[in-house]
Order: sequence, then structure tokens, then C-alpha cells
Amino acid sequence: MRTSFLPRSGPESLESRIAPAGVFVNSKTVRYTDVDGDTVTLSSSVPLFSSTNLDDFLTFTDGKLSRLDLTAADGKPSAAGAVISIVAAPGSNGLGDGLVNVGYIEASGVDLKGVTVDGDLGQIDAGDANFATPGLGSLTASSLGVFGALYGPGADPATYNIFSNIAGHLGPVKILHDVNVASILVAGDVTTPAKITSVFIGGSLVGSSANDSGKIQCDGAMGAVTLGGSIFGDDGNDSGRIRSGASIASLTVAGSVLGGDGTSSGSIQAATTIGSIKINQNLEGGDGNESGFISAGGSTTTTAGISRVTILGSVLGGDGNSSGRIESGKSIGPVTIARDLVGGDGTRSGTVSADDAITSVSIGGSLLGGDGDASGGIKADANLGTTKIGGSLIGKGLGANSTFSIDASGYIKALNISSLQISGSLIAGLNKAAAPDQTLNGDLTNQSTTVALAATGTLKAGLRVTIGGFTSKILSVDGPNQITLAAPFTGTTGTGLSIVFSAPTLTQSGFVHAEETIGAVTVLGDVRGSATNNAIISAGGIPDAKLALNAKTNVAIGKVSVLGSVRNSLIAAGLDSNNSAVHPDAQIGPVTVSHDWVASNLVAGISAGADGKYGTNDDTIATAGTGYVNRTNIVSKIAAITIGGQVIGTSAAGDSFGFLASSIGGLKLSGLALKIRSSTLLPANLTLSTATGSEVLLKEINVGT
Repeated sequence: MRTSFLPRSGPESLESRIAPAGVFVNSKTVRYTDVDGDTVTLSSSVPLFSSTNLDDFLTFTDGKLSRLDLTAADGKPSAAGAVISIVAAPGSNGLGDGLVNVGYIEASGVDLKGVTVDGDLGQIDAGDANFATPGLGSLTASSLGVFGALYGPGADPATYNIFSNIAGHLGPVKILHDVNVASILVAGDVTTPAKITSVFIGGSLVGSSANDSGKIQCDGAMGAVTLGGSIFGDDGNDSGRIRSGASIASLTVAGSVLGGDGTSSGSIQAATTIGSIKINQNLEGGDGNESGFISAGGSTTTTAGISRVTILGSVLGGDGNSSGRIESGKSIGPVTIARDLVGGDGTRSGTVSADDAITSVSIGGSLLGGDGDASGGIKADANLGTTKIGGSLIGKGLGANSTFSIDASGYIKALNISSLQISGSLIAGLNKAAAPDQTLNGDLTNQSTTVALAATGTLKAGLRVTIGGFTSKILSVDGPNQITLAAPFTGTTGTGLSIVFSAPTLTQSGFVHAEETIGAVTVLGDVRGSATNNAIISAGGIPDAKLALNAKTNVAIGKVSVLGSVRNSLIAAGLDSNNSAVHPDAQIGPVTVSHDWVASNLVAGISAGADGKYGTNDDTIATAGTGYVNRTNIVSKIAAITIGGQVIGTSAAGDSFGFLASSIGGLKLSGLALKIRSSTLLPANLTLSTATGSEVLLKEINVGT
């Protein structure tokens, strides 16, 4: 369990001194002396007490108020609507610290107007069956649950869970220091979900190994949530979690939000919307799935699932799937991450994702892919506004001893991207893995995600396995002969099956893709990939249904400016997310590269043909895919090409590269301006660079060419 650090003015420590029981003052007031000498005044706004019934209300254990019973049991006066205040002051002899600890306030079945505890409170239950009325009008305490199971309801401390249950709405919650392992669970019913007006925690919200520990939850709307410290998830599922069954007005965390090993640990979730989110330090995932996780589902009446996100530290993915992740079922407003966005080992870890639009994204540091599939990325299923990366965009690679595959690492994807600026470089990961495919014969007995194999060989998480035509990735190895797959096995079970474990593969590492358009791309450093894994900037172009009938252009990428070099890369218009050519009319604006162009391709509306290589004789105009039409009055085009350095291929036999489109506006190479198809210099088909078995072609490709 994580340690909670409290200021010196926090709740008092427990001492062995035994204090006397309560003293009747009047029907609304009881006094007693706390274990360390404080004079404690317990007040009620409604008359409850008499000289003969104090034992029905108050239970003391070792001189501490371990239980305040406000239920209707024992024929006591009703506490309904009461404001309860438990306040400490140093005794007349100077002893005490002005704080008092209370174990359990039990008001199940009773609506209270407010409760104040001048110290630590372990647990409170309140609220009647009428969920339309507040179960507890307000709650104020110095801390909640700091002394854990030392006191609470019942006779056996082992049974204390210090989970407060409120039936009906809960008003403002104000905890001056930590909420440590304790939880506040507010519930109504389907027709009247219960709300929390607001939550203020001056310290941290701390979970533990227990499920649901350190949790603030309601099934209705939650108002503004403010923490002066951090949110700590731990081993317990849902530990260190804030959850609303509807909306959260806003969230401010002065520290970090840290996930743990438990599922959904260190997380914030709203079923519909979250207003502005501000975290002054990190959002960090852990080993648990959806740990260090912020999620809003969105609603039918709003466009934004999350209004705004500001994180002054980094967003860091972990080993858990969707750890260190911000996601919305609708749109997300402006996103600012002052430092880095980093993927982890988990699938979709270290990501910002919206099922609709993202207004803008600004990352002060770098966007770094991780080992997990689809890790270290920004994704908008609709439009992505202005996007700025202060550092580099880097996909993760595979080392020589890698045993797992990576699909999509270090990326930006959207329907349309307004503009993209990368102040560093766009770099694709290297694939150095050398392990060959491994074929085993074995017996397969289960047909589910858990598969039992009677086979010899090395089973490792991350490898892809093919069994009788069925292929999936191994999520985990659960025993010498048992694996868990990413998808349920649907092949044929039996004995003596051929089981193939694929060699590690690296696909789509370090890329930018828009299904339709990118306004402009500026990279202040290099665009750099490798021979086996290109860095890619691509866009599909505008579908026919969205294009005006009299349109004369179809610009997929507005312009590209690279202040460094382009090496082993692909910049393309007319490609889908699988890098297949689908749009014959897609166009690119002016492309400027300040230094060299090396072993790379620049294409618009062109298919590489059967050989999969650009710059060879089978390059053709792309065949129109679903939603696209080859209009007779529009042709694929590259407006202009400016290369400040050299255009270079490779010395390897069989390599080829190209600048390819139906129309190329012009070429400026090493400061010399050249025109295409003019009487001056360049024909439409020109070899710009040759080496042994290698060439770079500038070619205009039209029907029949």
C-alpha cells in the first residue's frame, strides 16, 4: 500500500491514555475529553440527547469515539435533518492538539443536513430510501480513513472496510488533508441517480491492495473535483478512482494521477462528460489495465466528452492495456501536455483518443511510441485541429533479441488534420529482430482465449501464433503449455496440429495519417525511417461525396516542409490507413526539403503495382477505392518539389524510388530551378539518381503510361 504523507497539522495520533465517556450538557450538546486531553464538543442542530440515553448514541473504545449511532434504533429521538458537529479544542490544562478522531458515524436510513469532524473520520453511512432528497447535505473533516482499521463499525477490526455509503445525494465534500484507503460511495436508483455537489481534498486520494479503496463514486452527476495532492492507485481494482455515472464538472489535481497494478487503479471516469481537466504533474499508467486512465463516454446532448485537458507534466503509458490514456466517446477540446506523451508495453498505452474530434493538441516534449500495439499516439476519428510537438515523434523499434511484434507505435491519426508541426524529427523504429518463424506440432484442447498446448518450444508473450489458419497475438504465457490469446480461438482443435509462432514484426512505427486531408506538415528536423520500416506521412484525399461537383482540385496534403533530410520515408497522397492506394485524384501541395532526399518516395494518386515498389515499370494510377471516384477534370498532382541537397537512392540491387503523380509542377534541386515538360530542361520521365542496381525516378503517370 502506498504511504500517505500528512502535514504536521493533520489528524492526531492515537495514544494509550484513557479518557472518560461523554458528559450530558443539554439536548443538543455532549462533551468529553479526548485521549490526548482535548475537550471535544459534539453538537446536534436537533434535540437528541438526555442524561439517560448517551450510551445509545455514543460508543467509546480506549477513550476514543469509535461509534456515533444516529439510527432510529433503541427508540432514540430522530436525527433526520440534523447538522452534526464534532469539534476539539485544547483542554484547560493545555493538553491536546485541537483534533479529534471519530471511527464510525452510522446514520443508515436517516438523512442528515451536514456533518463536520474536527479530525479524522473513518466512515459514515447516511441517507434514507427517498433518493430525491440529500442523504447527507455536506461532509467536512480534517482527513478520511487515515487511521484505517484501528476503529470502526462492529467488534472485529478485521471487518472494517471504511467505505462510506450515502443513499441519495451528497452535498459538498471538504476533506482538508488525505483520503487514505477510505471510499465515499453515493447511490440512488435508476430513476433518481444520486449526485455529489463538489469534492475538495486538500491532500491525496490513496488506494490500497483492497478493491474499491480510495474511491469517490456516485451514480449521478459529480460537481467540481479538486485535489491538493495526488491520486494513487494500487494493487486493488478500482483503487484510487473517481467515477461518475453521469458527468464530472471539472477536475483539478495539484500532484499526479498514478495507476497501479489493479484494473482501473488511479483513474477518472465519467459515463457522459468531464469539463476541464488540469493535472499539475504526471498522468501515469501502471501494470493494471486502464490504470492512470481518464475516460468520458460523451452524451447525445453534448459534442464534447472532455472540454479541455491540461497536464503540466507527462502522460506515461504502463504495462497495462489502455494505461496512461485519455479517451472520449465524443470529442475532446484543446489538449496541452507540457512534457512528453509516452507509450508503454500495454496496448493503446500512452495515448490521447477521441471517437469524434480533438480541437487541438500541444505537446511540449516528444511523442514516443512504446512496445505495445497502438501505443504512444494521438487519434481522432473525426477532425484533429492544430497539432504541435515540441520535441520529436518517434516510433519504437525491435531489438535483435525481441520476441514480440509491434503494430502501430508513435503515431498521429485522424480523419482530417488541420496542421502539424514537429519541432524535432519524425523517426520510425528500427526492426533488428532476427528470430525466424517457429513451427511446432502439438495438441490443442480449448476453443477460447485460453489455449492449452501440448507442445515443446519457447512460448513468449507478444509473438503471433497461427494454428490451422487462425492467427492471433499471445497476450500472456500462463504456464509451460498454456497461453492466453488476444482473440478467442476459432480454428480446429485436435492432436498433432501444426502450430506456427511468427517471427517478430514491426509495422507502422513512426507515422502520420489522415483518412482525408492534412492542411500542412512542418518538420524542423529529419523525417527518417529504415529500409524495412519507412517513416510515413500520408492522407487519403477528399471522398467524392464531400467534393463539390465543379471542384478542380482534391488536395490531400496542403504542403510539406522539412528543414532537415528525408531518409527511408514515404510521403503520399491517396493512401488508406493500410498504405493501399485508393484515390487516383489525390494531390499534394508544395514539398520543400532543406537537405537530402535519400531512398524515399513522394507520390500522389499512384499505386506501386504488383511488385510493391515505387519507381518501377508497373506503377499505375490508383484504382478508386470505396467512396472515391476518378474524375476526368481532376488529376493527381504534386504542386512543386524543392530539394536543397542531393537526391540519392541506395547501392543495393533491385531498389527503386520515385517522385510520382499524374502532374508534377516543377523541381528545384540544389538551388537549380527546373520545369517539367518545358522546352528548357526536364521531360516528364527522368532518372534523377542512379547507383548500382538503384534509381530514383521523377515520373508523370497517366492512363496508358
